[in-house]
Order: sequence, then structure tokens, then C-alpha cells
Amino acid sequence: MPKETFYNLDKEKREKIERVALSEFANFGFHGAKVNRVVDKSGISKGSFYQYFTGMDDLFVHIVENLGKKKISFIGSELKLLGEKDFFEKFESMFLSGVKFYYSLSEDEITISKMLPIIKNLCSEKLEVMKKEANQIFFEHLIDEAISTGEIQADRDFAFVVISNTSKQIIQYLRRKNKVMGIEKVFENESNVKEAISLFLDLLKMGLTKKEGKNE
Repeated sequence: MPKETFYNLDKEKREKIERVALSEFANFGFHGAKVNRVVDKSGISKGSFYQYFTGMDDLFVHIVENLGKKKISFIGSELKLLGEKDFFEKFESMFLSGVKFYYSLSEDEITISKMLPIIKNLCSEKLEVMKKEANQIFFEHLIDEAISTGEIQADRDFAFVVISNTSKQIIQYLRRKNKVMGIEKVFENESNVKEAISLFLDLLKMGLTKKEGKNE
């Protein structure tokens, strides 16, 4: 993560360095990105760069973390607008907010997001922290709320495992159904996305709205 000296910079200067770094990694890849280009375009010295970051690996992880925080903030804001909708409506809105977030990204941000599966080991610790934070915001809170209201009548841990993996399953299903791999192709047909969500929500409702050991 960046050193304290980076956070001591004024916001405008920090954001300029981040914009330059985002463009550098997007245009030259993780292995092709160079400190010299970043410092030249940011208007800082090479010595200053190493006062802010330990190296390009550190800078890349910071860029990834910024993207993760941006996604959490975006979806969290969308969820706050849902009011009294039930759990399953909130899940649908949350998934569609994730799609909306993807299409709100710049080309450089999309390029960075596509790089993650290739070099995820570099960012594994940061990604796990962000995943835990997202789970707490998007799943655990909603699950606890749904259990308290009786919308979910399953074991909390079981519900969490099923629900937290449903988004991945929807994407996998859409890739198989549409015979595509790129995420932008997966999401480009809105009616297909909504149909897939509906199918998986039906399964969730059947599995999570009956208490264990009780049949109708």
C-alpha cells in the first residue's frame, strides 16, 4: 500500500498520479509499465515516487484497491435507494447495479479489471480484504435482515455460501448460454441478464424460504 507521504499530498496531486498510473498499466500492461513514464507524466521526481510507493507492484495494487472501493461505494449507494423491497428484489437490484457499475467504468479501468485474473496473486491480500468488506455490506447485512423478517428460513452460514456464489453462477450460466467469454458480451443483452437472474432467484427462494426438516 502507499506510504503515508502519498496520503499527505493534496487530493489533486494524488488523483493525477493515480490517473497517470491507471493509464500506464492499461496501455503497457503490468510488466510493461515503467516508473520513468509515470513520474514524467505526473510531474514528480523519481525520488518522490519512491517516497510514495515501494515500486510499481505497490502502485498497481493501489490502483486495484481504488477500483474495488469504487465498486463497493457504487453498489452500496444503489442499495440505499431500495427502501422496503424484499431480499430477493434487493439481490436482483444488487446484481444489476454491478452490471451498471461495469458499464460506468472507463476503458482504462475495464482493462485493469481484465488483468486481475492473470496476476491475482499479486493483489490476493487486497482482494480478499475488499471481498470481505463487500460481503459484509452486500450479503451478510441483507441476509441477517431477511432472516429477522422471516424471508429467509435457512441456516445463516448456508444462506451466505449459497447467496454469495449466486452472482458467479449467473455469469457462468450467461457465458455458457450465449457462448461468450468476455464480460462485456455476457452483459450486453439486458433481457437475457434479467431472465438469468429470475431463474436463479427462483432456485434461491425454493432453497432458502423453507426451514430445514419441514415440508409443505
